[in-house]
Amino acid sequence: MRNKGMGQEVRRIEMNKVRTIVGVLLLVLVAGCSSRLAPEIERGKVLSTLSLESLRADCSISKRWFGAVNRMPWAAWLDCNGHSAIITHPLNLLGHVRIMSAAQARRYVRFFSSADTYYLFLLDGMAEIRRDEDAWPPNLLEALEEKKAFRRADAYEITEQGVCYDNQGEDFSCQKRSFAIRRIAVFYDQNVYEVHETIGQDGNYTLERKDLLLADTTQFGYWHQPP
Repeated sequence: MRNKGMGQEVRRIEMNKVRTIVGVLLLVLVAGCSSRLAPEIERGKVLSTLSLESLRADCSISKRWFGAVNRMPWAAWLDCNGHSAIITHPLNLLGHVRIMSAAQARRYVRFFSSADTYYLFLLDGMAEIRRDEDAWPPNLLEALEEKKAFRRADAYEITEQGVCYDNQGEDFSCQKRSFAIRRIAVFYDQNVYEVHETIGQDGNYTLERKDLLLADTTQFGYWHQPP
């Protein structure tokens, strides 16, 4: 049974890798075309540095000009030892982070889905809705309160046999901790979901499922789109 579980884990990781690689290739193609459309903007210009506590000490993340005019003018870039890469998905940081607690896991997923960063990544606009932020209409928060949605939001630790990665990206079997996270998020389809995610110590991320909570946020006066 353990070997079967390991096989499923490996297949899931490989499928996640394929999806991420395809996304990056599409973005690179768009960037190549759009660089000719907006020569007046300096490519690689740094707008700000993005903080992520679980990131390796020899790496940093910055928000820089990407070049996809209108659709994606800015992107998050990972810089490690003089090498740069665009970050489009949490899996792009696989092996570059070390997550040691449920609190860190929560902050990690929020890095990709806060009201200030969600539009930088290819997660269908996933933005976490939090009661302590001013980004959301009061009547939308009230509707979620009526469903007791925020009471179910949590994060907890899981210990299991799985696949780990070293700094060179090589995988090996190991006993490791991962974290399950449940939270509330809105997507570009204008619906609000209860989102279920898992994240490993090394950054192996999976969106397990999302359950519909509220349909059509426009009825609450909110239209979710890139800024």
